[in-house]
Amino acid sequence: MRYESQKTERGNIGVSYVSKEAADAQASEMDRNNCSRCSDCSDCYGCSRCSGCSRCSRCSDCSRCSNCSDCSRCYDCSDCYDCSRCSDCYGCSRCSDCSDCSRALGRNKYND
Repeated sequence: MRYESQKTERGNIGVSYVSKEAADAQASEMDRNNCSRCSDCSDCYGCSRCSGCSRCSRCSDCSRCSNCSDCSRCYDCSDCYDCSRCSDCYGCSRCSDCSDCSRALGRNKYND
């Protein structure tokens, strides 16, 4: 069963398939880590409007990413950082300082 927390003061919503208490704990963690308007994220810091991410920092509008920082409008990416010059990426990994992504393939010249 899917459990959701109430929206927190910072606009975060925790999600758990274990219990309502686990969903509430996740929402509280996102608040403590200075995230806002995020949902179902864990171990992230300073992100906004993300969902389903883990271990990210200072990202915005991302979904299902992990170990990323300073990215925006990405999904299903991992281990990327400072991808603010490209956006709407998906399936990328180990990208940095991107400016020439081939967004349809989720790759750039550094990780083909």
